[in-house]
Amino acid sequence: MAATDADMWTGHAYAKDYTVRAELTPMAGTSHLVTARARGTSQFYGAGFEQGKLVIISFDFGAKVIAETSFEMELGRRYDLAFDVSGDDLTLYVDGKKALNTTDQKYQYGMAGLRLASAGRLLVTSFAIEEK
Repeated sequence: MAATDADMWTGHAYAKDYTVRAELTPMAGTSHLVTARARGTSQFYGAGFEQGKLVIISFDFGAKVIAETSFEMELGRRYDLAFDVSGDDLTLYVDGKKALNTTDQKYQYGMAGLRLASAGRLLVTSFAIEEK
């Protein structure tokens, strides 16, 4: 739960290709993201729910949406989000189905985690990082 934005980071700081998976339940708010290739709190990729859309965002001292599609997230519903980062390919899966894909070269390594980009509450049932 956070009154503003919040981040949680874990994993190897130089991990390159991996899938970060979180089984999560949005409880309040409009921003619920899994993150990858984090180089700190201001440079990373985020993927998940943002303002009524599924997004992949590049954070570089500010947010830039690099892929998006409409999606009606339901508060109180459990989702399985998997964010795969392999080379320049960035792919978001929701409940096992490929939902969004793009390419980007900005970040090639970094930690994984979770992010609330605005006030909200998030229940996390499981969290895992699988390196390739």
